[in-house]
Amino acid sequence: MGHNITYSLYIHDTTFILVLRIGATTEKTHFVDRFKPTYGRSEQVSALEEFQPESRIYKPRLIKKERVQALCSYPEPPLEQIVEAFTNWSTYKEYLIFKRDKKREGDREFKAVLSAKRGNAVYAWRLKGKFESLADIPEIKFFNYRDRSKVHKTSALFVTLTLAPGLRLDQQWEGIGEAYNRWISYLRRRYGRIDCIRVWEAHKSGVPHVHVILIFESKEFSTFFYNGTWRVQEKHDLEWAEGFTDVEALSSVKGGINYVVKYLAKLHKVGIHGGLEDTSYSAETNLGSLVASASTLTLSLMWAFRRRAFSVSRRLIDLIASMSNSNETCAIQTVQVDLEGVPIWDKWVLIGFWGGDLGVWCKELSIREIQSMRCSGSWSDNLRCS
Repeated sequence: MGHNITYSLYIHDTTFILVLRIGATTEKTHFVDRFKPTYGRSEQVSALEEFQPESRIYKPRLIKKERVQALCSYPEPPLEQIVEAFTNWSTYKEYLIFKRDKKREGDREFKAVLSAKRGNAVYAWRLKGKFESLADIPEIKFFNYRDRSKVHKTSALFVTLTLAPGLRLDQQWEGIGEAYNRWISYLRRRYGRIDCIRVWEAHKSGVPHVHVILIFESKEFSTFFYNGTWRVQEKHDLEWAEGFTDVEALSSVKGGINYVVKYLAKLHKVGIHGGLEDTSYSAETNLGSLVASASTLTLSLMWAFRRRAFSVSRRLIDLIASMSNSNETCAIQTVQVDLEGVPIWDKWVLIGFWGGDLGVWCKELSIREIQSMRCSGSWSDNLRCS
C-alpha cells in the first residue's frame, strides 16, 4: 500500500531545509548546505560505485573527494564505507607515464613510474627519509623526568587539541586547520617564536584531534608530576577556544619527536597493510598512546579532506637541512631525479596515467606497450601536457 509523500523546501541563509511528509503523521527534516550538498542513501551508493575495481572503467584518481566528504555530513557517518573507498583508491596501482625526446638521436623513450599514494609503499618510502631526518635532530634536555623531588622547567610541550561536540564530522575536518592556525598564531603573539611539529589523528568516531610538539625559544614553563604524567602549571594560558586542551611537559625535545616519528611511520605502515590499532604501547598519557592510535581511519579522513600527514616549522627544516649538508662543499643544484635519487639530465615529460600492475615500481616501455596502454579503459591523458 502506497503513501502520499509531500515535501516543502525552504531557504535559510546558506542552508536548504527540506521537510518530507509521509502519510499524515511521519515527518523528516533534512538540513543541506547549499554550497556543499549532503548526499542521500541512493547517492551514497552511486558515490562509491566508481571506487570498485570491478567497474568497467576504473580511474580512482578522478574520484571527487567531495562525495566522500558528503558522507561525513550524516549524523552517523558510514566510516566503514569511507575506509573502504580509501583502501580501494590506495591499493589500486597507477603509473605515471613519461616521455623523453632524444633530439640528437631522433628517437624517444617512454617510462612508467608507480605513483605515490597516501598509504602505499611508494609514499611510505618517500616519507622514510623525512622521518629519519626528524629523528636525527640534536637532543635538548630540560630536566630528568625520573626526579620528582622538585619543580622543573621546560620549553617543550606536547599538546593535544580536541574539538567540542556540536558540529558535523565534515565541518570538524574542514574547520580544524583554520582553528589550529588561529590558536598557534595567538601563542606566537604572546610568547614569541615557537617551533612546531604537528600531526592529525582521527578518533574511532572519526572526530579529528591535533597533536603538536611546541618548542618555545624564550619561554619556560613550571612542571609538576600528576597521575603518571609531567604537567605544566600555566596550562590555562595555552587553552584553545574550540574545545578541550591537554598539555604535557616534555623533559627533552628528542624524546617527544621520537614518539611522533614512530606514530607517522606506523600510520603509513597501517595504510600499506590495512592493520588495526596496536595496543602494545602505553596508553597512560596522550604522548604514550599516540603511536597506538595510528589507524586506517585516520589516513582515510586525511585523504578525504586533503590534510597533510604532518607539518614542521621552517626553522626545524633548515636545521635538518644544515645537518644533512654539513659535509657537503659543492653548490646545490635542482634537477629531476628518479626513484633512486639519481639525477636525470634529459627532460622527461608526463604524458598520461595508466592503471594496472607492472610488477615493478619503474619500467621502460616499448612503443607497443604504450599503444596498448592508450587503448585501455584505465588510461588518461595529461591535459596539461603541451
